[in-house]
Amino acid sequence: MCGRFTLYSDKKEIEQHFHVSFTDDVPYEPGYNIAPGSIQPVILTKGTRDRVVEPLVWGYIPSFAKDKQAQSPLINARSETIHEKPSFRQSFQRRRCIIPSNGFFEWKEVGSKKVPFYIRLLEEPLFGMAGIFDTYTNDRGKELTTFAILTTSANDLIEPLHHRMPVLLRPSDYDVWLDPVTKEQDRLPALFKPHPTPGMSLYRVNEEVNNPSNNTPDLIQPKLK
Repeated sequence: MCGRFTLYSDKKEIEQHFHVSFTDDVPYEPGYNIAPGSIQPVILTKGTRDRVVEPLVWGYIPSFAKDKQAQSPLINARSETIHEKPSFRQSFQRRRCIIPSNGFFEWKEVGSKKVPFYIRLLEEPLFGMAGIFDTYTNDRGKELTTFAILTTSANDLIEPLHHRMPVLLRPSDYDVWLDPVTKEQDRLPALFKPHPTPGMSLYRVNEEVNNPSNNTPDLIQPKLK
């Protein structure tokens, strides 16, 4: 799964990598411990298929949800079944997005403790995670646009920690993923393969990351003995 990630690249780097431009209404601060419920810059397409950045809430709520259902937003969506699930099917077909990231966390159970690890790409300090989004309107007429991160089976590096990992997109796949005309029977399933193990790094970090209110660069430093 993906329950916490980072995004600390400056705006210029994000704009250059994803070929987008931040507008004044998209808030951004470096995040070293991004948790569900936070507002994040997300890449999607609008109108003429130009890429834009919009602030979306992490925790997916389908547009048809009732207020009671909206109290349990979904942070992840399984890529293998996303085309079947009523909650995700339409968003998968029409509302795909990319979540910029520098890395993500996973935990390993060691006795009664959960030990945190940080995972990143060796040659790509900034990358995109596949996501879907939707806009929900509550009973009081307030709109909220939310997203979920797609997951796939873990590669050999992450498997000892967890059996799932986020779907990581290559830059050459960004247009295919964002194109609303591309359907699941075309090229999309090929994007869901786990990222190759040799291109990734994993190391243990300090337990302070367990508290989502902590947000400093020290959280992604290797833990010393």
